[in-house]
Formats: sequence, C-alpha cells, structure tokens
Amino acid sequence: MEGIVGRQTLVINRQQLLAQINAAQETLIDLGTGDGRYVQRWAAAAPARFGIGLDLCRENIRERSRRTPQNTLYLIAD
Repeated sequence: MEGIVGRQTLVINRQQLLAQINAAQETLIDLGTGDGRYVQRWAAAAPARFGIGLDLCRENIRERSRRTPQNTLYLIAD
C-alpha cells in the first residue's frame, strides 16, 4: 500500500498495517477522506485510537498528512 506524509511516499505492507490496527483500541477507516480533517481530529482526541484516511487524490491529503498525530495514517488508493 502507498502511504503519504507530506511530499514523502511510504510503502506499507500488510503486516505493518495489521500491527498498528491490532495495537489500537479503536480503528477508523475513512474511505474518500478528502482533506483528512475528520480522521485527524478523531485520532487526536484519543491516543489509543488509530485513524486511517483513504483517498485516491494525494493532493487533497498532502498538507494535512504533514502535521498529523502518530496514530493517523493516510493511504493513497484507487
């Protein structure tokens, strides 16, 4: 899977993703996350949560992914 943090692209494999999901008390997957604001706020409210924002347009989430909490992941997928 392709993740994004600002202009940097991350390659995330299945095991890495499952480890993050399993470590969290709650996981949210926001399909068509747009600018990613909802996921960021949801995850920031409780560090034990893990929020995933998924969108096909990297331009929409690039800026927000630069200053997101550690328990948030943005993925690019078509």
